Amino acid sequence: MTTATSRRIFGWGLPIVLLGFGAAFALYDALPDPVPTHWNIRGEADGFTPKPWGAFVIPIVSTFTFFLLAAIPFLARRSFEAEGTRLAYEVSTFSILGFLLVITVVTLLAGAGFPIAIDRVIPAGIGLLLMIVGGVIARTDPNRFIGIRTRATLSNEEIWRKTHRLGGKVFAIAGAIVFAAAILGASILVLVATVLIAPVVPIVYAAYLSRKATFRNGDSSPNAS
Repeated sequence: MTTATSRRIFGWGLPIVLLGFGAAFALYDALPDPVPTHWNIRGEADGFTPKPWGAFVIPIVSTFTFFLLAAIPFLARRSFEAEGTRLAYEVSTFSILGFLLVITVVTLLAGAGFPIAIDRVIPAGIGLLLMIVGGVIARTDPNRFIGIRTRATLSNEEIWRKTHRLGGKVFAIAGAIVFAAAILGASILVLVATVLIAPVVPIVYAAYLSRKATFRNGDSSPNAS
């Protein structure tokens, strides 16, 4: 089954990667030399790479990401035996590759002189990515490659499931906040704070559940050192 997961990622992910290269070739002549390849939080280009590499920086990164994500289920088969984990991994993989494609297209268009609001489009994409991840993360089973992997969640299946149910909701809400903030042009601090806080909530919750289970099982007490 995990081999099938790798095949599906190759089958659906490769066209996404190739679309990024297609966009780079299509816009190549319209791009300046050097090509803008990095933007600051105000959406201003502040990093440049000479041609021909400048046009293909993100597609190349997407290619390495694609091969890595496709190889993991094949190399770590036992971690992907559960259907929920496989589905979450596949959806997350396609979402990441799709997000990289969006970054490729919008940065190339911006580099070619099109009026693209980089400071809004990319954060909005991050928000959508968080919402998608939040929608599937609750279905994952304990594994070491996807999900909220802490000592508490990996040592107790019940804590894993409760943490990921909460984590799914938190990531979905955080994604909606980031998306809305990006569209409305809110301060970048709102986006950064939301992205940083979102993973902390389920991690703290998992630690709380672990501590609670320890007390309940009589292995420790509030006065223990």
